[in-house]
Amino acid sequence: NSAVNETLFKYLYNLKYYSISDIDLVFRFLSQNNFSEQYMELLNKIDSFPFNQISKKILDFNEEDEEEYFELTLKDMYKIISQPLLISQIKLRTSSEKRKNYSLALSHLLNEIHYVSMIFDPNSKGNLKEYNSEKVIDFLSSCIIDSFVVNDIKKLFNRRNHNTVSHAGFPGDTVLPVSRDEYLKYRECVGKCITHLIKNMPFP
Repeated sequence: NSAVNETLFKYLYNLKYYSISDIDLVFRFLSQNNFSEQYMELLNKIDSFPFNQISKKILDFNEEDEEEYFELTLKDMYKIISQPLLISQIKLRTSSEKRKNYSLALSHLLNEIHYVSMIFDPNSKGNLKEYNSEKVIDFLSSCIIDSFVVNDIKKLFNRRNHNTVSHAGFPGDTVLPVSRDEYLKYRECVGKCITHLIKNMPFP
């Protein structure tokens, strides 16, 4: 009820330091209240903290390679922070990066763009199993994303199928491990797509 909401709002707003559990509680509170304007001061309060410190806590970022989730602000992050499957893929990817297992990191990276596309595509019906690579490419192409970037995403799906993890390919196919440089190229491409979708597409 409103009294409970006000009490929780005041408690969260008056905190002088936000732990990872506090940040999680803030997002849960805002989500349960449909990100009502009357409580958005909370998001502004948290946004005053160094974003890279918060994002590293939430997503377990690799300090060497990535200090934030692409070019997104904390205010952008609320659109995806409530998606546990996506957060799991981000954490698994960054963990693979730390171990320098770029073949596995690439597989998780592809899962990220696949999942984010499904979230924002109004025609996906939220069914990941039926939302195949062709539907991802069609959706990204419709979002006024640079055709060269979309083409790289298409190549990424193909590269995953010739990766040493996830998909071993078909007999006679060449299966090659992913190098760091190749991985970073694809990560930049995925970053452009995800940033565009989250900043420009209406959140379902």
